[in-house]
Amino acid sequence: MYNAKTVILAACVCFANSGKLPSDIKVCKHSDPNLNECFKDAIPSLSIDAGSESMKVVQNYKNMKIYDLTNSVINSAKLEHDGDNIYAEFQVTIPLVRGESDYTVDGKILMLPIKGEGQCTMVFKDSKATLKMNGTKFNKNGKSYLNVSEFKVNFEPKVAEFNFDNLFNGDKKLGDAMNTLINENWRGLFEEVKEGYEETFGQLFKQTTNSIFTKISVDELFPQ
Repeated sequence: MYNAKTVILAACVCFANSGKLPSDIKVCKHSDPNLNECFKDAIPSLSIDAGSESMKVVQNYKNMKIYDLTNSVINSAKLEHDGDNIYAEFQVTIPLVRGESDYTVDGKILMLPIKGEGQCTMVFKDSKATLKMNGTKFNKNGKSYLNVSEFKVNFEPKVAEFNFDNLFNGDKKLGDAMNTLINENWRGLFEEVKEGYEETFGQLFKQTTNSIFTKISVDELFPQ
């Protein structure tokens, strides 16, 4: 379990405060003629307002925790470097990802009012994701490190399940009916908020990778 942090790149699986690459992380050399394959194999596991006719709702989440991303599989990886600039792209299959969060929601879904505050669970199954990262090298204490300037996420779940506790001030009948409505129509509703989720995950991954890359130099990640 990662408290609002997750593993995306090889360096991000280390978690260690020591700033050293763990023994089970394979390093990829700039000189490797198969750099893209090497980079793929180095990562054995990977680990919001809407306004439309169908959905006009303000959602706020905090204290979010994300589980089960480490079961994900990287299907392909591409790494390009040009001087001080580095670009990485991953195609990923995510069998399961589960999020738990405190929430507030207020608005309308399919013309019906929704209002609540409490805890929610979101489960996404058999998802396909594309992750794109841009970074630039910078010098610190005589070494080069990587600063991630942009992290984009495209996320396509095959199945999604949602549960919002304490809707309508704890009215169980109304709450159960709304949760059923959301889950029966999740795909169309998710498309309305998908961009917001993707931006949130992108910001999360950018923050996480930068917190790791400030401790591990570029030479340690990609030795000559």
